[in-house]
Amino acid sequence: MKNVIKAVIFTIIFILIFIVCYRVMMRKGYNMLAFYEQDENSLDLIFFGSSQSYASFDPRIIDEKTGLNTWNLATAQQPIPITYYYMKEALKTQHPKYFVLEIRMLSWNNEYAEGGIVRGAVDGMKLTQNKIDAVNTSVKDERDRLSYLFNFIMYHSRYKELSKDDIKWAWPSKKIKYSEKGYVYLKSDEETNIDNDEIISKSKGKEEELLAINQEYFDKIINLAEENNIQLILVKVPCQLDLFGEMQYNTVKKIAAEKNLIYIDYNEKFDELGLKIDEDFYDNAHLAQPGAEKVSNNFADYINSLEKEK
Repeated sequence: MKNVIKAVIFTIIFILIFIVCYRVMMRKGYNMLAFYEQDENSLDLIFFGSSQSYASFDPRIIDEKTGLNTWNLATAQQPIPITYYYMKEALKTQHPKYFVLEIRMLSWNNEYAEGGIVRGAVDGMKLTQNKIDAVNTSVKDERDRLSYLFNFIMYHSRYKELSKDDIKWAWPSKKIKYSEKGYVYLKSDEETNIDNDEIISKSKGKEEELLAINQEYFDKIINLAEENNIQLILVKVPCQLDLFGEMQYNTVKKIAAEKNLIYIDYNEKFDELGLKIDEDFYDNAHLAQPGAEKVSNNFADYINSLEKEK
């Protein structure tokens, strides 16, 4: 009996030590962890998409101007299937009025993203069926999937680079402030060069099919929003366009019209926004903080107009 008790105590201690080590050394997705700590049904609008979303829409500006409570759940090159599972995960605790999808990744033509992209998206997710489904859909090799579900397997040796944030975020709580709300600040780069006139002209009236998996999950996103009575808004932020991608955006625009969805292309609003290439861009694909402020203010005005119609 003594040996049994000792074995039980040892097992309990081992499990506790393992949990502590796992939570401290795991690679954390701070934005998603902070999102989980928001009060239930407290968010009115949630952004999704790639880095073009989190560099363009500052929830703090939109909150102040609209009186709504918003959050940006974009991640770097966020694959469309993962966007869908992010939306499903968000609906477990929130029921916003609006989902805003930045459509850059609908023009992505690789079925599987690089491992670091997928890890960056799923690391902060709780171990739910949505995370399992996101990993199963986004990671081609079944043998690798376990390390995406339990990233401690991948990052167990990162003890050399641990910081205070790793301790603080091991057991997050509502007391932890994450004031950026998903927005990422980028500095201006005077050497940015953007010219879309020729591409827009050549692509006019032309369409290209979306990658099959992107079309499948785009349809699921549309249905998910409709089933939950959420207004889905599609946006394309200012950036350097490419011809094939612009023709795919034309397809998205057509689908939006057929489904009665809002579609906003900020590449058609350079003059309206007063965008300056050498001041408002970080590079050809991302807005810097001054540009993000202009886009966020414009988007907030649009949301205010929608709110007045209700």
